Order: sequence, then structure tokens, then C-alpha cells
Amino acid sequence: MSMPTVEARDAEARPAPASAWDGAVRVARGVFAFCGDALVSPAVILADLWYRERTLNRRWLAAYLTLVAVVSTIGWAYVFAYRVQVDSAWSVVRSYGDARGELGGVPYADTIRLYAVEHDLDPALVAAIIKVESSFRAEAVSRAGARGLMQIRPATWRELRPDSPCLGGHQPPACGDDCIFTPATNIRAGCLYLRRMLNDFGGNFIAAFAAYNAGASAVRAVSPAELPIPPFPETENYVRQVLSIWTDLRARTEGSSPSWALDQPGQVNFVPAAIGGALWLLLIVWLALKGARGRGWETQI
Repeated sequence: MSMPTVEARDAEARPAPASAWDGAVRVARGVFAFCGDALVSPAVILADLWYRERTLNRRWLAAYLTLVAVVSTIGWAYVFAYRVQVDSAWSVVRSYGDARGELGGVPYADTIRLYAVEHDLDPALVAAIIKVESSFRAEAVSRAGARGLMQIRPATWRELRPDSPCLGGHQPPACGDDCIFTPATNIRAGCLYLRRMLNDFGGNFIAAFAAYNAGASAVRAVSPAELPIPPFPETENYVRQVLSIWTDLRARTEGSSPSWALDQPGQVNFVPAAIGGALWLLLIVWLALKGARGRGWETQI
């Protein structure tokens, strides 16, 4: 029986070379382990605040910083997507505000067109506001006391029509040609009021709609960084309805409605950004406390 050669014995003693699959498995395990460390790291950082000395190694800090970076990026991505949506919606509104459309099948169409053009407004926009405010009922009276097609309050009426014999506080029917319940006069006063709101808010249609419903002071109280809609469900719904009906009326003559770009304006998910901010705050507190307590970085937890 022949003995194996030295070369053969050496070949048998050498370990088999690692395959590409084994390398991929090791990398995957490392990635999963690091992700697990990142998810657990906030609890580890928080628990470490109770120790006087630094007790974390660089592995935990790297995992935590990675988590902070990922969550912050997601948060800013949400905010950026929100801004893109808002800019898209406003561009649609601005383009509609610059155009003038015909009104087909709308009550008081001739009167609406006359006074809308007089005050440099889109007739379709005026018709949309009348639809939302009164459903084209000339003798409508709201619970808040607003009256007529465009739901003008008596105090606003007296400001807009100081020479009118009608004081605006009576119940229907109309008391004359220059009355808050007279369709033509009410539409003219409402168009003037809407034009004032647009001028006061620099041509911002969203702000003007909100001010028409909730009052200019409520809109001015909203932070400039937000959409100018007061946090009232009625006002938020009012703005959405006006935008939707306005675009739909314009679509009758233009063939399509961009209402999809105006769906729920002003809503954004700030949860990821808030979580990212909380993680940054925890890191700052940890660094402040540990910087004052000790200098060791390599002790294992």
C-alpha cells in the first residue's frame, strides 16, 4: 500500500477556501446585527445616563448615530414631499386665478360674470364660493347671522355698503333693490370683500378663502411657516370645498380638473421629524453629561 505524498497531506490539511455564499452570509449577519444595535441603541444611551462614567464603546455610538441619520433623513424627506405637494397645489391655484372661464348652467351666471370682472376675479371662483356658502339660495341665513348668496354678515355689509338704506340685520325677503338679500347687490358686495381679502394677503387664494370664512384676524394668527388655514375643521373643509368646486367648474370648459393636486392641502406627517429631533436631543444630553463626568470611551457596557 502506497503512502500519501507530502503534497497530498498538506492539501488535505489546508481548510477549503470560503465560497462567495459564505462571505455573503457573513455580511448579511453583520448588517442585521448592526441594524439590531441601531434599534436598541436609544435604550442603551438612555440607560447609560445613569452611570457616572462613560460606559459605551464606539460600536454603540456608531449604531446610534446611524439611527439618528436615517430617521432625520426620513423626516426631512416627508417635509420635502409636503412642500412639493403644496407648491404644486398653489401653482394650480395661481394659474386658475389668472384665467377667466365661462359659466354654464350656473344660476345668476350673468350677474356673477359682471361683478367678478369688475373686481378682477374669476367668475367660476365666485360661483364656487356662492355654491359653498348658500347653495345659490338668495334668502339663506346662517346660524352666525350671515345672509344672502355670498353669506355676508350685517357688520361687513354696512362696511361694504355704507350708503345702503338696508342695515343688513333683518330677515328675508329683500327690502329693496339695495338690500343684503338682493342677489345682484349681495354678489357685488361679496366680490368686493373677496377682492379685499386677496389684496390683504398678497394674492394668496388659500389665505383669502380662509379669511372669507373665518375672518382675516384668524388667518393672520397662523404661523407664516404653515399653510394659512386656521386650525378649525369648518374652515379647512370650506377651503377644500371651494377649491374642488372651483376646479370642477373650470373643467367644464377646459376639459379636465386638477383637483387631485389640491387634495387635503396643509397635511403633513411630522412624526419622523419629531422622532429625529428627540434622538438628537438625547444625544446632546448624553454628550453634555458624559463630557462633564469622565473621559473613558472604551469600557464595555
